[in-house]
Amino acid sequence: MGKYNRSIKKQSISFKIYEYKKNNINRWTEIYSKKRSPRKVSFKRSWDKVIIDSAVKEEKDTGKDSEVNEIIKETLFNGSSKLAILIDDTGSSLALAKEFRDLNMPLSFAILPYLAKSREVNKLLSESGYKVLLHLPMEGSDKAVNENTKNLIKTTLTKEEIYDIFNKALENVGPVSGFNNHMGSVFTSSEEGMGTVLEFAKNRGLFYIDSKTTSKSKGYRMAKNMEIPSAECMHFIDNSKAVVDIEKELKRAVEIAHKKGR
Repeated sequence: MGKYNRSIKKQSISFKIYEYKKNNINRWTEIYSKKRSPRKVSFKRSWDKVIIDSAVKEEKDTGKDSEVNEIIKETLFNGSSKLAILIDDTGSSLALAKEFRDLNMPLSFAILPYLAKSREVNKLLSESGYKVLLHLPMEGSDKAVNENTKNLIKTTLTKEEIYDIFNKALENVGPVSGFNNHMGSVFTSSEEGMGTVLEFAKNRGLFYIDSKTTSKSKGYRMAKNMEIPSAECMHFIDNSKAVVDIEKELKRAVEIAHKKGR
């Protein structure tokens, strides 16, 4: 099992279904052990797959094999278990997107609208064969953050205003296959609000990944009821930014994938 010695300086995480081969074990682990701003790892049996939404802290490669490699080898390569990696919050750095592209791994990316390189990153990754989502900003519980978020979808908006914001975000980022919510603990708890957003998404042929920033989110259930391809996040790994702690959560992720990711 060869080493993969490369330092990735930034990142976030996104969505796609795939099944790994043995010669990609190290690469899978390294992309998790070199990311910053830990966010979340998510699991839900949807389309009979496991969805993983995660981001991890920047860390230089020590050249030492991670125990996660063995967990992955033991649990995933039995011919049935599957994982999906979603890299969200992308769009600020074209150089970083090129680093991910050059890994040649089955990743997917959720791009925030209105960042410096949102459209360029989408174009680069889409033309390289990656699945791209819109990381749609929705009203969260932090009022200060809400106020500083451009074109935020809020519960106080009319149906027409929500449609307009969603459409402008899509125009800014460019063609995507689906979307997930950025923040959204308040908005995703609103059945009326999510009904409007999902109706728009269904008309546009988009799938939905519920980032599950709150246990009260109605997004996933409503999307399933509306027969929109969907999945939800269930397991977060951002309680600590230490790589060793993140690896522990990833071990748990693989264990869950072994049980449900088929």
